Amino acid sequence: MAQDGSRKRSTKLLAGVAAAAVLAAGVSACGSNSAAGGSSEKVELTFYVGVTPTLSAPLFEQQFAKFREKHPNVTVKVLDANNKTAGSSLDSLIVSRRVPDVMFYGGALTQKYVNSGVLHGFAPDDPAIAGLSPNERQTYKDKVWAMYFSLQPQNLVYYNKKLLAQAGVTDVPKSLDEFDAALAKVKGAGITPMASAGQAPWPATALLWSAASTKFQSDPDFWANLCEGTSNYSGDPVFQKLTASWQDWAKKGYLPEGYLSTNYPDDQALFSGGKAAFYPSGSWTAAALQKLPNADDFGVTVWPTMTGKQAISVNDGAIAVSESTKHQKEAIELAKFLTTGEGAAEVLKADSLISAKNDPITWTGGPIDKQIADLIKELPQIPHFGGTMAVQPPLGNYRTPLSNDLQAMQLGKIGPDQVLKNADKYAADNKSCKA
Repeated sequence: MAQDGSRKRSTKLLAGVAAAAVLAAGVSACGSNSAAGGSSEKVELTFYVGVTPTLSAPLFEQQFAKFREKHPNVTVKVLDANNKTAGSSLDSLIVSRRVPDVMFYGGALTQKYVNSGVLHGFAPDDPAIAGLSPNERQTYKDKVWAMYFSLQPQNLVYYNKKLLAQAGVTDVPKSLDEFDAALAKVKGAGITPMASAGQAPWPATALLWSAASTKFQSDPDFWANLCEGTSNYSGDPVFQKLTASWQDWAKKGYLPEGYLSTNYPDDQALFSGGKAAFYPSGSWTAAALQKLPNADDFGVTVWPTMTGKQAISVNDGAIAVSESTKHQKEAIELAKFLTTGEGAAEVLKADSLISAKNDPITWTGGPIDKQIADLIKELPQIPHFGGTMAVQPPLGNYRTPLSNDLQAMQLGKIGPDQVLKNADKYAADNKSCKA
């Protein structure tokens, strides 16, 4: 299903927004059905977001305090998508009939949650979204279901310039062959080549990141064909090569000691501490690295490709309102505050995100932010597997099983061919293909 404001985003728009993201900025100021702000009724809203070291709970609490200045009767509670012990995955909350009032998630999930009746749909002329351009709305089945908030470069690879120099790596690798050679040199110099997390769901994410740049340039319809059953993972040379590479990197010790028990933010700490040469991650890592005393040691590129021709993958972040909220007016006000008001700039800056608005909300960026902005301007744009694709490849519900398969491969229990055959099975049962 095509979604307005996702695949239709132009490279020109992204490049303009990226450039604005690193300039000194000015920020535009900006449910019971009680009147917002003036009501004495106490209202508590729940906000669903993946809390990270940069998108932290205290950061959101600071923004919600600003929101409360104009809405003194409203408090906001964060539901952390990454708190698995609390059962806070969005699907688990939906099943238990605890749908958050306001949600921040990857834009491609809209189709799934619209079809299951989770999201509030705005008529195109609803005053709440009247000021949003088509590129700022997520439209599906003639309604607007989410407000685009951010653009997040995903398939990045950070590197430590000092460590590469110590290992004799003079050029940042652009092809997979160059990357393999650089990893070998770094290992030979007694340095951990690559910081990466081996716990679910990170292995599956890393595999897709490493494949996406090549696949979307060589075969942009691959995942659509996968949904139709006319292509598969197990017969694809790019996935064959990259799955075997991840196995090879583990065998040769290119991944950190204890890789399979490592999770984010453990891998980020390893890299930021100057103990690994490369680190695959997204733009959020730039925000953390720029605060460090050794910030000048770091640079950023994108994943190397089979051909050496690189591309950048940008994920859309959207904010939506629940259809079942009892406080719809306040929930809509919160969504507007986070996408267009004072609540947006500090969140964008904290995670090195790019404003998705045509007239972007800007903030003062650091040197790594500038490098990322340059990558966006210089490299071709590709849709991200979790955000700008109209149809998601199987990860979603299959991210953990595929990650488990990759872990089993790196333990020597199965081979790359079996990993990809299993991925074909997950694809055949991918419900987003059938929506």
